[in-house]
Amino acid sequence: MQFNFGDIILLIFIIILPFAFVVGIQNILRAKASVNWPTVVGKILSSGIKRGSGKRAVYHAEISYEFIVENVVHKGTRVSYGEYGVTGTSHAQGIADRYPVGKTIAVHYMPGKPKVCVLEPGTNVITWVAPIFCAIFFVIACWMLLVPRGYAQLFTHFF
Repeated sequence: MQFNFGDIILLIFIIILPFAFVVGIQNILRAKASVNWPTVVGKILSSGIKRGSGKRAVYHAEISYEFIVENVVHKGTRVSYGEYGVTGTSHAQGIADRYPVGKTIAVHYMPGKPKVCVLEPGTNVITWVAPIFCAIFFVIACWMLLVPRGYAQLFTHFF
């Protein structure tokens, strides 16, 4: 069996995508659980938008907050699970506007691990994007690797 450069890239995807899928599923499970986490009052320390690095400008809201659990001050930056950057500033600015500096907010934190915290608990559409795309691209990569070699029957046997 001969492999070319494209096959090596496909194999890399086939190896990496399941790990990314698992991380995405863990993110969904944590997001769902966050709805039932205890809450405490916190305070916004900084709020703004940040431009990501790279040729294409991608912006995301950058929020930091602090809160106290069991007499220990904790800091957090996660607004929600499934956060994403966009090419325009309006979405990121909208998030930053909801959390101005000094505002008191409810912080949801994981019991026993207050460093794992979020301002907007639960899942949203974006939370599901990574695992769905990982699953789709995994199937496509397997198919692209197996079909030219006549192994499609082996692959379709499992599905």
